[in-house]
Amino acid sequence: MFQTLMTAVLILISTSAVAAVPHKAESNTVPKAQITVQTLAEGQVTLGGKPLLVIKSKAYSFSPEDRAKAVSSRLDKLAKDPLFRVELLKVVDSENTSDIIFGELVLMSVSDGDAKAEGKPRLALAEDYAEKIRNAVEARNREYSTQTIMFGALYALLATLLLIASLIMIKSFLPKIILKIESFRGTFIRSIKFQTFEVLNEDRIVSVLISLVRTARVFILLGLFYFYIPLVLSFFPWTHGMANKLLGFILTPVEKVGMSFVSYLPNIFFLLVITVITHYSIKFTRFVR
Repeated sequence: MFQTLMTAVLILISTSAVAAVPHKAESNTVPKAQITVQTLAEGQVTLGGKPLLVIKSKAYSFSPEDRAKAVSSRLDKLAKDPLFRVELLKVVDSENTSDIIFGELVLMSVSDGDAKAEGKPRLALAEDYAEKIRNAVEARNREYSTQTIMFGALYALLATLLLIASLIMIKSFLPKIILKIESFRGTFIRSIKFQTFEVLNEDRIVSVLISLVRTARVFILLGLFYFYIPLVLSFFPWTHGMANKLLGFILTPVEKVGMSFVSYLPNIFFLLVITVITHYSIKFTRFVR
């Protein structure tokens, strides 16, 4: 037995030594020269925080991000202007750029660099951008319309009524659940004993169960309010972004906890197997004696 164990150890050591030789040789080799290409970060044009289009080329000393920020700022201000009409947004082609304008305001200039980056003719690219802007502004106007706000208020009212009904149900059912647990004392809930030693008294078990029920009620109430607030905020265009952030604050930790629990399941299964084996080993030992 000892010789077999020593042989296995020697084989393991020799295998590790052989595997380490190529690694050492690779570490001594001179790395080949790598060619790095510096690329500019793309700029995202947004309207009301929503992505609209991407700028990939710089203009003079302005990076794509700087251009995107400037266009987004002008577009946000223009969309809030009550005199703005999307049908008056047009494209004017010049020698060096194709400009998207409203009246005398140049909203965005499309250069040859933009056309080359997108693989389209400059004027056609400007027309595409203008159409995207028109559609985005029209969608924004629909979101901020009186009808949409009225429906949002109606949905918020229904959500509030549903919350109130849930709170009333929780308040009414909690005493009944507690009474039901107390009625199980001495029948379904009995003291836990080990031979003649009382490990856990039935009164203590009932007290623990009632505490668990009350703790569960607190978590349920917190969960209801946490989902109620983002839900109501999502019904209105001004607070829609806040709703997504609030939901992300709770869903991200829950997702991480769930993934951690799933990854730990094999360990739990291993512990259960060890527990079962130990339990029956002890019973078998007692039976043999």
